[in-house]
Amino acid sequence: MVIQCKKVRQVVAGQQGKLSIFLLPPYAPDLNPDELI
Repeated sequence: MVIQCKKVRQVVAGQQGKLSIFLLPPYAPDLNPDELI
């Protein structure tokens, strides 16, 4: 996982595995239920 912001890296490291970050694509209508309306 690549996190650019130093502050975000510090917060994630301080959570001791309690926080997960998922990298999502910028546009994925098939993953967004609102797009099916």
